Amino acid sequence: LAANLARALRSGDNAAVAITRAKAPFEIVHVSPRWCELCGFDALDAVGATFRLIQGPETDKPAIRVAVARLLATGSPAKVRLTNYRCGGEEFVTDVTMDVVRDGKGEVAFLAGWSKLV
Repeated sequence: LAANLARALRSGDNAAVAITRAKAPFEIVHVSPRWCELCGFDALDAVGATFRLIQGPETDKPAIRVAVARLLATGSPAKVRLTNYRCGGEEFVTDVTMDVVRDGKGEVAFLAGWSKLV
């Protein structure tokens, strides 16, 4: 598991990366420094929270549910364009690519997401 998490983090060098638990409510377990810059939240504020932290009125929650369901059903990366909100309420749009992180038994343990500002 540690190697798979490290691989997920390395593939996001200098990227806005967030890693969550693989089961609802998908609590955040790690965010990269670039994610903190993008969203305006400190890692201490994000870890343990959910992505409701950055969601708002224009966030397409049904699209998120569809992408996560597809990701968990197929184990293949899923992509979605999202409008989210920085700490101060400023809207921003990102293309998010999500993938699974498996444990040593091949079970999905975490979800990793890489956000690219549009």
